[in-house]
Amino acid sequence: MDSLIVAAAQYRVERLSDWDAYKAKLERWYALAVQGGARLLVFPEYVGMELAGIGLPEGEVLEPADAFERVQSRLNVFLKLHMQLSRRHAVWCVAGSLPVQAVDPSTRHVNRAYVFSPSGSFDFQDKRCLTRFEDGLGLLEPGAMAKTFQTAWGLFAASLCYDSEFPRLVEGHATAMEEFPLSVL
Repeated sequence: MDSLIVAAAQYRVERLSDWDAYKAKLERWYALAVQGGARLLVFPEYVGMELAGIGLPEGEVLEPADAFERVQSRLNVFLKLHMQLSRRHAVWCVAGSLPVQAVDPSTRHVNRAYVFSPSGSFDFQDKRCLTRFEDGLGLLEPGAMAKTFQTAWGLFAASLCYDSEFPRLVEGHATAMEEFPLSVL
């Protein structure tokens, strides 16, 4: 393959009135990227926090723990929507990150970016190195191992924000991706 068009969203997180408004917004972003020839869409870190504000009255402010719970309550519909859009548009999508409850509900959340394939299947990459702010919240824990994702155009990896500052965390990506080295943040 000679080239790959990546659509990196400069996405504005907004307080939307309801799920339909959120769905319409994502549908527009996918359509715009595909019209531009993109085969890989990349949304920013913590873009999933927009889910916490859906339907929230103007001026109401949530504590971080409450915001995380609102995001968690919408996780399944978020996943379903991205699966549908990735399949409909036949694209890969790094859907940005959001706080996800770890397997054991008594533990903290991880900052997770889901990666969707054109078939609608998905996997994820967790942030492995928390910032001082994230650590100070007391709500997040570092995620597990780095992953690579196999596509028709080669392997790629997703490093979440601060992780890219630590060469040891991402050096395995470069080794695994000699054929097509692409790392998205």
